[in-house]
Amino acid sequence: MLLINKRDKIKWFQGITINDVFSVMGYNYPLITVFINDIFLSEDDYSTFEIPDEANVIIFHLAHGG
Repeated sequence: MLLINKRDKIKWFQGITINDVFSVMGYNYPLITVFINDIFLSEDDYSTFEIPDEANVIIFHLAHGG
């Protein structure tokens, strides 16, 4: 099980990546930041980094405007 933003839980599976989490959660924000167990994850790793089971995943989108 993965805990997303300290409130949502999704089922973990072998090989799950941040892009998989985005898909499950319906996230498609253009500016987004991700931490896995309090470690910043680079956008370059979203499709390859395998999230460990029981990980704490923090995902937030950066708001911009005037």
